[in-house]
Amino acid sequence: MTEHERVLCRRVAHQINNPLTGILGYCQLLLQGGGLTPFQREALEHIQAQSFRCRSAVRGLLTDEDGMAVAGSQMVSSGHGPVEEKDGGS
Repeated sequence: MTEHERVLCRRVAHQINNPLTGILGYCQLLLQGGGLTPFQREALEHIQAQSFRCRSAVRGLLTDEDGMAVAGSQMVSSGHGPVEEKDGGS
């Protein structure tokens, strides 16, 4: 995988993971809160399961055939153009 492809995968993963985190968080809150009808509980459990499925697919973008991470560095947006890589060290 080229560096350009790795950067693209990281960007796509970041854009998908942000809303997935919110969806999963709200599902957990609603499921733990109680007072749901059986239909509501089933619907939330389905949303949660499909969100985990999406998360797994996104993780697949970030690993190669051997399961090794292809996108190890953190991404930092300066807000002034392209996303820049941030080194893991200080």
